[in-house]
Amino acid sequence: MKKIYTIVLMIATLAVLIPTLVFADETIIDNEDTYIQSDGNINEIIDIEENNELHDGITSSITKNNLIGKQFQIRGKWGKARNEEIDGYFGGILTIKSTHNNRLYGIFNGKYNKTDENNNGELIGIMKNGYFNGKIISSDGEIKVTGLYRIDRENQLLKMQWMVPFHAGWAVGRINILD
Repeated sequence: MKKIYTIVLMIATLAVLIPTLVFADETIIDNEDTYIQSDGNINEIIDIEENNELHDGITSSITKNNLIGKQFQIRGKWGKARNEEIDGYFGGILTIKSTHNNRLYGIFNGKYNKTDENNNGELIGIMKNGYFNGKIISSDGEIKVTGLYRIDRENQLLKMQWMVPFHAGWAVGRINILD
């Protein structure tokens, strides 16, 4: 008898969740032009459907195929936890690459510093599907860093929430297309 109640309860739960999942899927599809979603490609930095205008008045027809090999300069500031105070600055080059399945990802190679100290280091990572996985190389050694990022195409900003062991924080950087 207990098994029957468990099975009925699971069927009822699934019946409630299925419409929720269908509605969530439609919402994600509707917002696809505004967020980095489709295949998790970085090509969403530039709206491929409108592919006529870049923000600085530069016009070009950028598609997924000719985005491969493009480089973007990212410079910005970072801080710890929910504190709005700036703890340092970072900058680097994001290079777009492609996998054998024609999925795009970015390789970030840059530097960072801390405002209070003379401590600086190198920041290297891979950006794919809204996730950043990398490492910080400094005089203290290597630290793995992971984060979630979002690209604001309208304002040409990279917004990230990052984590290292025992610390978390935020980063915001301006994106510029390199020629």
